[in-house]
Amino acid sequence: MLLTFATLAVLAFCISVGVVGAVLLRRGRGWRIVGCVLLAQALLATAALVALSTLPFGIGDPLIRVPFRDILMQALGSAAAIGGVAGLIYLVARWARTQLPQGRAGRLAVAGLLAAVPLLAAVSMAGLVRASTPERERERDPNKRPITLSRGFASNVFVQGTMDNPTTIVFGPDNKLYIADISGAIWVAEDANHDGVAEDIKQFADGFSLLVGLAWHDGELYTASSGKIEALRDSNADGVADQRRLVVGDLPSLVLKPHSNNGLAFGPDRRESAGGSHPLGQARWQRSEGVRARPGQHLRCRVQ
Repeated sequence: MLLTFATLAVLAFCISVGVVGAVLLRRGRGWRIVGCVLLAQALLATAALVALSTLPFGIGDPLIRVPFRDILMQALGSAAAIGGVAGLIYLVARWARTQLPQGRAGRLAVAGLLAAVPLLAAVSMAGLVRASTPERERERDPNKRPITLSRGFASNVFVQGTMDNPTTIVFGPDNKLYIADISGAIWVAEDANHDGVAEDIKQFADGFSLLVGLAWHDGELYTASSGKIEALRDSNADGVADQRRLVVGDLPSLVLKPHSNNGLAFGPDRRESAGGSHPLGQARWQRSEGVRARPGQHLRCRVQ
């Protein structure tokens, strides 16, 4: 984001120098020379900025790695939108100055126009929020989210309510379904009569950030959350985790949101595997082996 703003600032500087040069061309003889020099410098600088931002160099990327075409179109579109709205407001103000009645009626009309401004702004922002939200996220009621299945398959809701957008699930050794949600909580759902619908759901643990991986191993529930892997245990069998230990910490996380370490699995060699979708940065696993975790890799470690 900072690089984008800096690129726009340099572009604005080049254009401003060119505008000054063009204005000086209309002045006297001495100023025309200065104007020609400034205009030539602005054109060359703008061409260099465009080339450095669009033409591939070396391994195939521009030297200034910003989406210049998109930035330029957005900037021009923004300028056009701001200019158009400002012009419309100016025309409305001129019309109001000459056409609105005087006295009490005029004051009421002005008050109505003033009240319309925040109302119009609120409606516009609400529309932008809705347009920015993907259609699949607009409907929070799972009963109104249709599931399309191939012929011969059927589906039903196993459990709903209480949770906030599940992120991953796993069946435990007790045949209960353990569910992680986006708020950082873990829930346990039990289908005691095996009819495909859970009769009971309760919280097993909470306090995680970006919880996206669950896996059971030797009586412990391993969790993958932002930058770390932990293990939970319910030592008194009351359905709530009462022991929590850190297995791995300082994994690459959220340098580029929302990428982080994610899924977990245990292989037949009893080693734990962790996937990662993070494209940037690196971190060291805080274990005696000193294994280095690099972003985008599939990581394995022996659980002790």
